[in-house]
Amino acid sequence: MKITGWQIDGYGVFSGYREENLGAGLNVFCGPNEAGKSTLLAFLRGVLFGFPGARQGGPLPALNGGAHGGKVFLESGGERWTVSRRPGKSNFSLTRPDGTAGTEEELKKLLHEFDEKSYRAVFGFDLGDLAEFEVLGENRTADDRAGKDRIRDKLFSAGVSGAGTSAKDAESSLRKEMEAILKPKTGGLINDALSQLRALEAELKKLEENAEGYAAKVIQADEIRVEIERLTAEKEILTNDKARLELLVALWGPFSRKKSAGVELSNLGAPPVFPQNGLETLATLESAVENARNSLDRAKEDAEKLRRQLGQLDPDLGLAAAEPVLRPLNAQIPVHRERVKNALAAAEEADKAGREAKAGLARLGAGWDEERLGRLAFGVESENKAREWAEKFRHAEESAREAKRRLDEAKTGLEKLPPLSISVEDPPEALIRLADLKEPARQARERRDAPPPPFILICALLGVALAAGAALAPLAAFPAAALLIAAATLYFLNSRDKKRLAKQVAASAAFFGLPPLPTPGEIERVEAELRRFGEVKACEAGLHAAKAGLASAEELLDRLTEDWKEESSALGGGDYPPATFLELLREGERARNALANAKLKAGYAEKLREESADWEEAAAKTLSSLGERFAAQNRSEPLLDAIELAYEKAAEAREALEEKNRLRSALGGEEEELERLSAAFAGAQDRLDKLLVSAGTADAQGFRASASLYAQARDLKKEMALCEAQITESLGEGEAAKAILSALSLGQKVQWEIELAETKEKTRELEAALGDARQRFGRISVQMESIESSSEMAGLAQKIESLRAEILDSARRWRILSLAKSLIRASLDKYTLERQPAVLEKASKILSQITGGRFMRILPSQEGEKPDLAAVKFDGERLLTGQLSRGTKEELYLSLRLALAHDFGEKTGRLPLILDDVFVNFDPARAAASLRAVADYAGDGQAILFTCHPETVGRIKNSGITANFFELGPPSLPS
Repeated sequence: MKITGWQIDGYGVFSGYREENLGAGLNVFCGPNEAGKSTLLAFLRGVLFGFPGARQGGPLPALNGGAHGGKVFLESGGERWTVSRRPGKSNFSLTRPDGTAGTEEELKKLLHEFDEKSYRAVFGFDLGDLAEFEVLGENRTADDRAGKDRIRDKLFSAGVSGAGTSAKDAESSLRKEMEAILKPKTGGLINDALSQLRALEAELKKLEENAEGYAAKVIQADEIRVEIERLTAEKEILTNDKARLELLVALWGPFSRKKSAGVELSNLGAPPVFPQNGLETLATLESAVENARNSLDRAKEDAEKLRRQLGQLDPDLGLAAAEPVLRPLNAQIPVHRERVKNALAAAEEADKAGREAKAGLARLGAGWDEERLGRLAFGVESENKAREWAEKFRHAEESAREAKRRLDEAKTGLEKLPPLSISVEDPPEALIRLADLKEPARQARERRDAPPPPFILICALLGVALAAGAALAPLAAFPAAALLIAAATLYFLNSRDKKRLAKQVAASAAFFGLPPLPTPGEIERVEAELRRFGEVKACEAGLHAAKAGLASAEELLDRLTEDWKEESSALGGGDYPPATFLELLREGERARNALANAKLKAGYAEKLREESADWEEAAAKTLSSLGERFAAQNRSEPLLDAIELAYEKAAEAREALEEKNRLRSALGGEEEELERLSAAFAGAQDRLDKLLVSAGTADAQGFRASASLYAQARDLKKEMALCEAQITESLGEGEAAKAILSALSLGQKVQWEIELAETKEKTRELEAALGDARQRFGRISVQMESIESSSEMAGLAQKIESLRAEILDSARRWRILSLAKSLIRASLDKYTLERQPAVLEKASKILSQITGGRFMRILPSQEGEKPDLAAVKFDGERLLTGQLSRGTKEELYLSLRLALAHDFGEKTGRLPLILDDVFVNFDPARAAASLRAVADYAGDGQAILFTCHPETVGRIKNSGITANFFELGPPSLPS
């Protein structure tokens, strides 16, 4: 089965998106993020297997409008099926190849009985699905179990089985029984029995020890209670003393720092005010003065250097004046030399072009010359006409082939229909008669089989009774007669309706040759014959239309052939088909261009020779006009040498003159810069002097000293304020705060620390004594309660002996089970290595190809509680899936899926493989190898790959993999 396309009416970012060009093999869809690749995967799974409900995350909304859902087009056995589905219940339809409605069961057969979960596990998956192989997980539902077991059997079917139970099941059963007896560290019958044994022995010992001395324990408990109350009161007093001493020690730091800062501030002698940002301003102004002084010195040096350079220059003014005349001549020398060279080359090319033109005429065939070539109608219009004619012929031939195909289909369809068993001359009348027959026939059968109405029978019986009574009693004759008339009337009406209905049914049945009252089966056969009659008429109409279409197409081909002959002669092409005439135009155009090129190059060579002679004559005249020292012989090379030598000397003189003028201008600018820099230096020095005066200092050193004193004073004030804030925050206000401040003023820190240490030590001793007293009181209380509530010790010893015997029996059973499990495990490992399932063997080959031989095999593993897989490296090392890197684990899972897909394809039929960007964690070499493995599966089936990575497309093309490429555009924003 293959997917040939889809129609998305509205799903995610897609609205009205149709694609019908998917083919067999590999189909690659590439687009940026949010272009809808994952949406396409979800859409395909939703249409094929049903969209998820609200509890499962719900279907994606139609963000850009359109009816929610769409269609998927399938091909199976060369026939086209259409699956249509929308979210919700009863929104599924399947269209068979003949256009009739299919069923869910038929779709399941097309999908080879795969449900959504098992299909997602093997064929249609994204990167998240690839990272975990769900069939190795637990079964949550019966459906999970049915789908996963189908895949697990192919991975773990190498179990040794006997007496109906596989070796793995036997091993698992033994392990569970062993854990029930003894589980490491905790759990199991033995551990539980040991715990009970220790508890019973301890209980027995306590009962023996505490049986005596109950009265002494009561007195001892009262004494301990009094001791606890005393220790608690002493601890409260020590706690208050400890808090006061801790506060004094903690506040002594900020109190002493505040006091020291005040003394230091009064002795500092710092200025009361100072310029804001004074040091920064001083540094800026000092730098400005220094920079101005340096710039002024450099400017003086530059001006002196310019004066020396001016004195060294003495250019030749005559030579300098000739430079503008010689410059264009010198610049034209390379052009002249190139012109002479081009003239020679053009002459050679003209000869070559002439030979090519003759060869082009020869390629056109015998009888073609320049004159005949001139009659040929070149140009875009002629080419377009030829293409139009070629397109007309192509369309006509396609129409003829299509008409022939339709004729064959109509004949085949008519031959397949069975012969009619009834004759229908007037189909509309037959349909009307059938409609008049079905319901009346049903009513007639019901009335025929129904008993007479109870009311009529009662009236008849009552009438008979009254009539009999009337014979005895004449006064009752009139009521009896009336009742008899009423009963007779009702019976007559009922009988007349039945006859009229039977007559109507018989008339309609006779039209079809049926009995007067046909059965439902007979009516259904007539209805089926009428449907088949419609199909026959439709096929006959199609056959007639196909014959007419074929005749029309053949007539059109004949007419086009005659018309083209006339058109081709008018264009000068002779008796050539349109496609050949196009090639004639192209070849003739090349020959005509070659002739024109030969003429053009010959003229160009002559023109270059004339231009060279004219230039040499004009150059010689120009040199002569400049005087005797510039004269030269009137020959090509000596003339060019003379021009170059003269220009070289004139250019040197001109450069010297320009340099002298430049130096004069630069000297003037430098003298102006000297004046500006002198003014800038004076201004910077003045601002610096004013800053020093504002601080009351004579120089920068004094300024910095004042700044340092001012900064120290500012820091001391901040320190005092911070200490005051800390003290206030800790003490607050009130008499207690005043008492603490008064104590702080005494400065007895060492004494406070000694007292605090003693208080802490006493507190620890008290807490230890209090804790000990409470523990003693608790133990005595428990002992007293135990003695008060304990029962007789009879039976404890017997229970202990029984538990010991139970532990010994369980230990013997555990040793036997352990030995059996070890033997089964060894046998299963050996059998697994020797007989690997076909799917794992195929997956091993794929993984070896993907990893370049680093991993050679995939084996099933039962080392844990759950089934797992192990990858075997080239050196024999085994790694479980949890020990592999993410990329390697995904490569292993991809190999398993491809192997499963191959296996299912060989046994039940191939299904499309759909992958959504599953190679992002693979390195380039393994990604390329994985793509080749996917293409290998697609070679006999189909694979659809969604990706946002252009390099994936590049790898496919560079690997020589045949694929169909589709481009997904950027995401569409909801309107």
